[in-house]
Amino acid sequence: MSDPKGHGFQIDSENPYHRQLANRLYSAGKIAAKDAVLHFLSEDYERKLSAALSCGLATEYLLKSAIARKDLLLISSQDLDSRIAFSGANLGNKLLSSQVRTAQWRDLVKITERLYPKIEFSAHLEKVFQVRNAAAHLALVDSSELSEAILELITFVSSILAETGEFEEIYWGTEVFEHVQHIKANAHDVIVNSISAKKTIASACLNAKRADFDKDTWEKFALGLEENLSREVSDDKYSFAQSETCPLCGYSGLTSFHIYDGEKPELKFADDQNFHRFPYLLRLLYPIADEFKCSVCQLKLTYDEMALLGMKVEAEPIEEVLDDDPYMYEEEY
Repeated sequence: MSDPKGHGFQIDSENPYHRQLANRLYSAGKIAAKDAVLHFLSEDYERKLSAALSCGLATEYLLKSAIARKDLLLISSQDLDSRIAFSGANLGNKLLSSQVRTAQWRDLVKITERLYPKIEFSAHLEKVFQVRNAAAHLALVDSSELSEAILELITFVSSILAETGEFEEIYWGTEVFEHVQHIKANAHDVIVNSISAKKTIASACLNAKRADFDKDTWEKFALGLEENLSREVSDDKYSFAQSETCPLCGYSGLTSFHIYDGEKPELKFADDQNFHRFPYLLRLLYPIADEFKCSVCQLKLTYDEMALLGMKVEAEPIEEVLDDDPYMYEEEY
């Protein structure tokens, strides 16, 4: 656009791709952070591996987005192509992943400390990237180290958001924010935090399902889910399932029990139809809960989690009459 005096023209120095990148880093950081805090205690190896990767990614994305708010060029590595791509000299070209490189995480921390001097970085922030690198390069995840890294991530997010004037509840979302508070309050209680994570995930699943139905239609749909789950059960000699009310949504789920051998057989006597006494061997079997699964919200709980919530984890002992000859045990009895 020419100026009124005819002495030159104005240039819009803001590259729209620069602005999009800063926003994308922030959004990607939120997604990764939520994945990390929700799945770091998962029994599923792939989900735990994903959480370890996400923990490091969330930290790096948030560092870069905070820096990019000030000047995108500061996240660049020192190679010339990257510096030009991230600079104001690049007025409209897209940022191609094959052509740009960013600074190392330690440099990003130093830059962020200079730009936001009120932020106090933990001396243990390196743990986040150690855990991320082990997962990325060796597919290894140490549960205790990952838990430490998650605490560092949560502390880091709080520090950054406090300095940039944002609310943690908005960043995490209401339900995940409540889960994060559980982690803070119960830093070393694996079972409590695992229950909190599973309830948060199941609650999101339930809300997503409900959104597609009106009240009456939803109740019919939920009933159908309950019936479908019950049809999946196949009892055998060593296992069975019982209906149990879900502690989250109140619909019916199933607790699967495994039947364990109990004490040694006990010699018993009974009368036959002619009132002749005969011996037999009786053994008690003990059903112990393996897992609870809700048919509607998909909440899954382990034995320890069920016990902490006060759910039924042991069923009545089962009497088993053995086919063994009781006289084989004569010396024992």
